[in-house]
Amino acid sequence: MGEELSEILLTLGNGNRIKVLEDAEGVYCTSNMISTNNDESIGDLREDWKSWVKSENFEYIRKNPIDLAIVFSPRIGQDDVDVDNFAKKVVCALQNHEIDKENRYLINDDSQIQRMLVQKTSKLDKNGLITVSFRTSNLNKPMKLVSPEKI
Repeated sequence: MGEELSEILLTLGNGNRIKVLEDAEGVYCTSNMISTNNDESIGDLREDWKSWVKSENFEYIRKNPIDLAIVFSPRIGQDDVDVDNFAKKVVCALQNHEIDKENRYLINDDSQIQRMLVQKTSKLDKNGLITVSFRTSNLNKPMKLVSPEKI
């Protein structure tokens, strides 16, 4: 279902381009499987991106403050989803849960998030889309979403 971004995913079928955090050190894009009324969707998301977060390249992230951007388009039936509730689910999925023996996490604790930008976009397709991007926190650099040429 989910996969690390490639040039193919940068422009979606309807011509919209995805948005990621400028100077992102990591980007992940997947179908929108989050339900703000259902905690099982957190486990679904963690299962989907487990190979991404296990990357050795992210070991330093688990110990440092980050800037995080979450851009999502609602799937059919999510017209009234609140951005804050949606973001809480994604952040919960990103952080370490000691009961998770497979280490499917990006950060040890949500206190590592220094700044967070969340944007809800128009529906891109029936399944919706979640794009998570991050970088090492730099409070002197503005958080800006860009449409990259390639990642």
